[in-house]
Amino acid sequence: MIGSGRQARTQLEAAAVVRELSEVRVYSRSAQNREAFASEMSELLGLRISPVATPDEAIAGADIVIVATDSRAPVFDASLIEPGQHVTTIRLGRGQHELDAAVADRAGAIFTDSIEQLRSYPGGFFLTDRIDTVSELSEHVARGAPVRTSPDEITLYLSTGLSGTEVVVADVALRKADNG
Repeated sequence: MIGSGRQARTQLEAAAVVRELSEVRVYSRSAQNREAFASEMSELLGLRISPVATPDEAIAGADIVIVATDSRAPVFDASLIEPGQHVTTIRLGRGQHELDAAVADRAGAIFTDSIEQLRSYPGGFFLTDRIDTVSELSEHVARGAPVRTSPDEITLYLSTGLSGTEVVVADVALRKADNG
């Protein structure tokens, strides 16, 4: 978990509903905020959540990397993302994105809840030059194809925030990937 604000809380709650999480590590710039997040969310979700001092510690060995910050610049280097990791990000505007665009270069599959939303970002979507490589997750799930083509493939989810629909669709997609 990268981020410790309101959006980070709701993203983690959503992930905990659809995935069996065994451990969560949270990084944010403020030690006080990450410690408060870990305490509050551990109690709320009944999970072991540990505050960590660097993005590297939060990302290393994780299956899922959720980036939910108020940063208008990338908060970690794309090289930290490991084979097989899934990354979700919520800040998608050009010049105000929290994710290093090089994560998209490394991703074998990029999904969103709404391509139309991506196209309508005021000031533009930060991956506009790659929008043709982004799929709507709902359409992909409807086709019944596995999300990953290999266990080492990095997947990227660009959340435009359509009120939780992405959580339901992502759950179906991940279950199909696990079974297929």
